[in-house]
Amino acid sequence: MEFTLFKNGANWVKADFHLHSPYVHSFTLPNGINLDNELNRLVDLYLNKLIEKEIRIAAITDYQQVRKEFLKKLQTKAREKEIYILPGIELSINYGKGLHILIIFEYDQDINGINDYIKSLDQKPHEALINDDRSHRDINLQRDLKIILEQIKSNFNCLIIYPHPNNKNGINSIQPKEYAELLKFADAIEFIDENDKNKLISTGSLEKSFFDNFAIIENTDPKSIDEIGSKQRNGKIRTTYLKLSSVSINAIKLALHDPALRVSAHEKRDKKNDRIISVKINGTSFLKNVSLDFNQDLNTLIGGRGVGKSAILEAIRYCLNLPVYTDEEYREHFVKSVVGSGGTIEIEIERFFGETSIKDKIKRVIGQLTVVEGKNLSPEELFADKIPLILGQKELYALSLKEDFQLLLIDNLIGEAIKKEDLELKKLITTLEENSRELSLEKKKIQKKDEYEQELKTINEHIKIFQNLGVADKMAKHTALIQDEKILINAIDEIRKKINELKQSLENTIQEIEKHNKLLQYGNSVEKNILLESSNEFLGIKEYFKNLKKDFENQTENYEQKINALQKKWQEQKKKYEIEINTIKQELSEKRLEPDKYESLIKRKTQLEPILNEYSKITQKIKDLETKRNELKNKIKEQRHNLFNIRKAKLDELNKKLNNRLKIDIEYLNSKEKFKEQFSELVRGSGISRDAINSITEKEAIDGIEISKYISLGEQKLKEKFGLTDTMVQRLLEWFKDDERLFKLETLLPDDKILIKLKVEDTDKELSTLSAGQKATALLILLFAQENRILVIDQPEEDLDNRFIYEDVVKILREIKNNRQIILVTHNANIPVLGDAEQVFVLEASNNECSIIDTGSIDKTFIVQSIKSIMEGGEEAFIRRIEKYGVKI
Repeated sequence: MEFTLFKNGANWVKADFHLHSPYVHSFTLPNGINLDNELNRLVDLYLNKLIEKEIRIAAITDYQQVRKEFLKKLQTKAREKEIYILPGIELSINYGKGLHILIIFEYDQDINGINDYIKSLDQKPHEALINDDRSHRDINLQRDLKIILEQIKSNFNCLIIYPHPNNKNGINSIQPKEYAELLKFADAIEFIDENDKNKLISTGSLEKSFFDNFAIIENTDPKSIDEIGSKQRNGKIRTTYLKLSSVSINAIKLALHDPALRVSAHEKRDKKNDRIISVKINGTSFLKNVSLDFNQDLNTLIGGRGVGKSAILEAIRYCLNLPVYTDEEYREHFVKSVVGSGGTIEIEIERFFGETSIKDKIKRVIGQLTVVEGKNLSPEELFADKIPLILGQKELYALSLKEDFQLLLIDNLIGEAIKKEDLELKKLITTLEENSRELSLEKKKIQKKDEYEQELKTINEHIKIFQNLGVADKMAKHTALIQDEKILINAIDEIRKKINELKQSLENTIQEIEKHNKLLQYGNSVEKNILLESSNEFLGIKEYFKNLKKDFENQTENYEQKINALQKKWQEQKKKYEIEINTIKQELSEKRLEPDKYESLIKRKTQLEPILNEYSKITQKIKDLETKRNELKNKIKEQRHNLFNIRKAKLDELNKKLNNRLKIDIEYLNSKEKFKEQFSELVRGSGISRDAINSITEKEAIDGIEISKYISLGEQKLKEKFGLTDTMVQRLLEWFKDDERLFKLETLLPDDKILIKLKVEDTDKELSTLSAGQKATALLILLFAQENRILVIDQPEEDLDNRFIYEDVVKILREIKNNRQIILVTHNANIPVLGDAEQVFVLEASNNECSIIDTGSIDKTFIVQSIKSIMEGGEEAFIRRIEKYGVKI
């Protein structure tokens, strides 16, 4: 009999394979309990303790015989609570100092058959093994223990576990070599330490790798109900967690013989990685009503061709609105056709922040934008720097050719260190761009400086002539009036401007105080009263500023009236001199001395002088901006080299972790493709040839700032550095006389180039020399190294050698799946079987509709049968697993 535990595949479940019922002599009964007539109460007390201790799989292993009535009643009630009780025996035999062995049977194994068989092992099978006082006697075996154990395994699908090995009745009481030989018949042993293991290996009876496929577990062995799930060893609860999707003896065996992935003593291995919890597709076409519950570790979708595996993965990508790397139009059309018009895709995700997590629902209707429920964010913004990587069919190879994608993967591996430094570089470049805009603006302002200076010089010469003719003396009063009027008008305009700015500033301050005052009124902490007190103080500050604003407005209104009166007075006073000035002008005109021309010269001079005074400030500002620009360019180059050094150091560490499967190196500023495109676009229309562009951009460690430096050094240096012809040098210099182009050039920085080498037959081969399958292999290894990012790949085995999948991909999957969620579509059975997928989705299609016919891990019978019947090499994959782990599935 088999029971499904979780709808999302294999998860950690607490198990205890060494429990006793109250019907054994060593078990202390609860106060006031009568064994003869309080069975139901005993069962309830026992079950409540299992529930309290969260034990979901238990074996009642009473001495010599199964206490049938208690077991059956407990099984029935426990199953209602999704707790599964297995029948078992603690075999106590007259061997050594009285050896104990746990034998655990299938859930529905015939109890009478078990008890009769155990009796038959004794030399006196007709004598009772259990006494009236609940005590037992040891069995005197009719045959050698090894033969008996072999016989038990042949007659029953069961578990054999050695309990309390270091106690008087433990297996450690016999000779080490025999101890080692007897271990070969078992599935697990209760706690032993490294010294014990080394002693057993040293006998030569066990392979050095024996304990890789043999579980060391912890059980309670309680002597009372209160001790169930409570006893400790070295300060830790004696308990075992198994990773299972179903309950059966076969499922438990599978776990016990793959302890690295499926067994955890004392505590379960909690993981805190981002994950997709579920996907629901409610379409109107092929994917009509598809629901998937994903495991946090390794998930695989299997099935024949055309059953919807790729369709589901592309639907996930479509809903999350994540990048498509090849055939974007086709893939979008594909999703729309399989989901159908008006269809919806809904994905629930969980993101972790230390020990806490946030769950979100993301929904997309075909043809509409993606919506994150309750948040004004895109999925990409939601995941921030941990965006899932989703690769469809054929995209793995395509991406193996893209240098920028390889660099992105490396930076993701490095993590926060590189992100922080890259952000700093981007800030510096942004500041440089702001400097460019400001510098261009100031230079445009000053373009007429020379023209204005020449005009003023000419005006002064003409004024000098008028002075020599005596016109200036006669017009002195008028000239002074013109100059003073200009001063007065400028002063009034500037003061009015400042007053208006101050009024607006006061209004803004009052609004800010109001905003923060409202926030202070809604504190949530135990000290929220302090916020309320602060709110009262803010009200006082607000009133102060309101009064200040009112007083200021009143005062400025008074001053405005006075200033207006003074302006009016100026105009009135000015009129008094107009008759006198007009008379002087008439006299000068009669003498042909052109007083109106002199007046216009004075007015123009009055305009030009403040402009030129301002230009001197602009000239200084330009010098300051140019100094700042040079400093920024030096900082950018320093920061860019710092990025390279971080990548180089981290790659040295990464190469060690990759165990020589890959070797990754880096070259400074040597990813030229994008840089060349940017430079070519910048010089479009300049007449600079393609050969010249290549000569410039392909130089080692060259960037836009370096090219700009050589341009400033002139013709000869450009020729020497880049090998350009005279014509190309002249065109380059002429083109970059334009400051905006030169400034743009100085922001162009090539990426570092990633050099990936794959070990092929003990030789490191560069990516460019590899076959399509080998290129995909190299990138796959790099993708697998990305921790804490959801990875979704459609048929990663495509173009890959089956030997590589068996020897490398599977091994890597087993190593990394506990650090990230992985979802794979695959036709290769080695991936779910040897990779030990926690969740396998079995898909089929009928009546032009996709359906999921079962889910679970390979500890589930139907999943095993499906893999064998559907997948390429299914039988062979299970044979390999048997060879490696010794468990027939």
